[in-house]
Amino acid sequence: MKNISRRRFLGQASCAGLGSLSFANTLLNLKAMNAAAISNSSVGSDSYKALVVLFKLGGNDSFNTIIPRDTVNFNEYYNSRGAIALNSSQLLPLNLTSPDSNGRLYGLHPELDNLQTLFNTQKAAFIANVGTLVRPTSLSDYTSNNYLPLGLYSHSDQQEQWQTSIPNQRALIGWGGRVADLINDQNSAENLSMCVSLAGRNIFQTGNTVVEYAINNSSGSRGITGYNFNSSTQYDVARSTAVKSMVEETYADMFKQTYVDVIRSSRDAHADFQAAIASAATFSQFTSSDLGQTLEMIAKVISVRQEMGFVRQIFYVGIGGWDTHQNQDGAHDDLLRYVDNDLHNFQDALEQIGMQDCVLTAQMSEFGRTISSNASGTDHAWGGNVYVMGGQNLINGGLVHGQFPSLDLSNLNLINAEPRGRLIPQISTDAYFGEIARWFGVPAVDLEYVFPNIGQFYSYLTDKHPVGFLKPYTN
Repeated sequence: MKNISRRRFLGQASCAGLGSLSFANTLLNLKAMNAAAISNSSVGSDSYKALVVLFKLGGNDSFNTIIPRDTVNFNEYYNSRGAIALNSSQLLPLNLTSPDSNGRLYGLHPELDNLQTLFNTQKAAFIANVGTLVRPTSLSDYTSNNYLPLGLYSHSDQQEQWQTSIPNQRALIGWGGRVADLINDQNSAENLSMCVSLAGRNIFQTGNTVVEYAINNSSGSRGITGYNFNSSTQYDVARSTAVKSMVEETYADMFKQTYVDVIRSSRDAHADFQAAIASAATFSQFTSSDLGQTLEMIAKVISVRQEMGFVRQIFYVGIGGWDTHQNQDGAHDDLLRYVDNDLHNFQDALEQIGMQDCVLTAQMSEFGRTISSNASGTDHAWGGNVYVMGGQNLINGGLVHGQFPSLDLSNLNLINAEPRGRLIPQISTDAYFGEIARWFGVPAVDLEYVFPNIGQFYSYLTDKHPVGFLKPYTN
């Protein structure tokens, strides 16, 4: 067992005292101190694993992403979706590795030909009707306003809840950060965080002791401008000497010391990152798009994981534009094509460096959208579909996990008050994320710390996967 350091203990104590908005959050912070103190006594030093989160900001219309294509269910889809419905001839067929329990056949949006290939080769899987839940919720619960997530149809609230997995209160700590708190000691990196963001600050990767290390998709890390002792510019050398003298001084004032500690840590992290990335693998398949360059940078970082000292890493990517209230046909098509191509190239790059079975790419979005159209688009809803991507030895691929809902507007699982149809989720984000956390190395006994409501959805102390999209498949 690795002992908790004095510095870490004091840091956690500070977070517990200052970083909470409620008594429940304080309890979570106190649990974090205990979890980090026993860090990894039950977590083995197995092979490298990375989680890549792609967050589709705005709320993806996932019922025009994967579509039922058997006659009965397609007709329900077509009649309910109105102006935004796709034609059956446009759908890209999915080959299920085992029959759907209700006999459904599925197809993808015509711009997702690469995802079709990944699914049909068991490198991708869908999870149906996922959303934020406090506990399993019925239509009567909804109409009585019982057990509902805060700000149910709000972008900011639902983005926060997907990133914290605490839907019934405001939280400052993300579930990715809590996972990192628990297992960060597996990594030997001293200056670099296991949480790497290519979308700036985010709640998802914020823990009690671990926070994200933000990089860009061109140069990677950014250091102190002009800090270079080898520079031919005398001014840069003089500035470097001054900065070095400042950050290596010890200050009696707590605020001054904290400031220089941050600057010194950033300087050292930049030096470590740049030294490692210089020997990264080279790739030729990526496009020049922003997402393409972002995923290429992640592939490069993964290729030098050993040089950086990591056996666990969490990456966060955000891509906007999914709030398709109007002109959905063109905008959604363009976004799907853009993401589909770049994700395919990313998976190809992982195979190039032999890491396809060690890296899970998980798609998220704050909510699904209304089943029927508002004329040219769709509005905010609740349950939606997501997909995961990885190697054949990682993903239980070629399947639609969970119960794909009927899209008939008379379905009792639809909230019709609006009346364009909003689905109550059948799979909670806790179940979705809990399966990822267990694969990542979080002990079953610590799942309730990471996901406080997880006991409402399944018996998490068992080894049984709650959804089954990851191998080994024990459902």
